[in-house]
Amino acid sequence: MAQGSTALQFADKLRERRQQVKMDRATLAGAVGVPVEVIESWETGGATDLTLLELGHLADVLDTSIGELAPAAADDLDHGVRIQEPGQQQVIQGVRDGMDYYTYHCLVRSRTVPSMVPLVVDVLVDDPDKARLNGGHAGHEFLYVLEGEIDIKWGEPGDIRTAVLQTGTSLYIQPYVSHSFTAKQGTGSAKLLAINF
Repeated sequence: MAQGSTALQFADKLRERRQQVKMDRATLAGAVGVPVEVIESWETGGATDLTLLELGHLADVLDTSIGELAPAAADDLDHGVRIQEPGQQQVIQGVRDGMDYYTYHCLVRSRTVPSMVPLVVDVLVDDPDKARLNGGHAGHEFLYVLEGEIDIKWGEPGDIRTAVLQTGTSLYIQPYVSHSFTAKQGTGSAKLLAINF
């Protein structure tokens, strides 16, 4: 665990939760299997070497989650705003079955809303017969066709749905729905705005 204020935030959360469930330090130490001095150290900011396994065990003993004991993420906003300049944009190549399938341009993210993942996606395959469905993903997904025409396929093997999306079309995909995009046959590429949340 990080030094400084992170350890102090954890110390406060641990102490507050222990007191909330009416457990003294000795009882918690016995349940976790550490000396009471270790609990005292953790509750005064000395948890700099706490492992994830130990943190999980503490959460179990205190009937809570790791997230409830973990310190809040450091604020990465400037008075409520975070700006990402073009040169700060990460670009990731998406490869499926050995072919360059997508290029992901990672847009601004914030620890304030960690589940939000905005991307501009270059769709590089322009043959719907080469569509490769993903396995779906945990987040909701909003998409908007920025350029070109997109062929979308979604569903499960044996029940694949298709549609053609024109520039300006928007859509929503529920979590864990397998899907894939290709550019219209013979057009080269297309571009999407995708926001996962």
